[in-house]
Amino acid sequence: MPARRRARSAVGVPAIAVVAVVAAGLLAGCAAQPGGRLDASLAELNRERDAVALAAHEADTERFGVYLRDRWGPISVPETASYEWVAADEWAAEVSRCLDDRGFPGARPTPEGDRIDYGRVAVVSTRDLYELDVAAFGCQAEHPVREWYSAELQSVEAPWALDYWQTVLAPCLRSHGYRAAPVPSAEEFAETWRTDGALDPYRLVGPGPLERTAAEARCPAPETLLDAVP
Repeated sequence: MPARRRARSAVGVPAIAVVAVVAAGLLAGCAAQPGGRLDASLAELNRERDAVALAAHEADTERFGVYLRDRWGPISVPETASYEWVAADEWAAEVSRCLDDRGFPGARPTPEGDRIDYGRVAVVSTRDLYELDVAAFGCQAEHPVREWYSAELQSVEAPWALDYWQTVLAPCLRSHGYRAAPVPSAEEFAETWRTDGALDPYRLVGPGPLERTAAEARCPAPETLLDAVP
């Protein structure tokens, strides 16, 4: 059976609050951008990120439903009433707990933590197998993972992150006496955003790792703010 992803809903308000705390720590040392403006832009960005990731998750869920109908015939799959966004490294444990609650306690996370092992589930009839499939559909639909949709989120995150580098991060570094790396073009930045070859805004900070660590603590990277969202 497909082993796929998770999403988010009512956790939006606490998530934005977490980001606001991080942003407040940054703005305490840098007056480059009013705190209200940064908080508002983060809140708007996170709404956009959730909408994009949720659409991708719902497409995955729809494909899972097609798989079930191909396997079992014209069945009705359960509608997803609510979502709970989860971190990628927590997904398997959450889905395992969900399956346990639905009567399948043998479903356990694999050692890698990114898949479910159904080998110990007690299935003695075709009916049991069908009900397990439906339970897996419901549990996976209710627990989306935003990180799994990084490709879909790139076009939403990159413009905000570049603007943050230019209007907040670079002024913050300079205000603390560090050299700020030149702001790249939008095309160059977007091409490497969230990749191993991503451009480094701290590359001119200083030769020692302690200087870099201090700079990152005083002037967080855009990823730090974005990844603070649960």
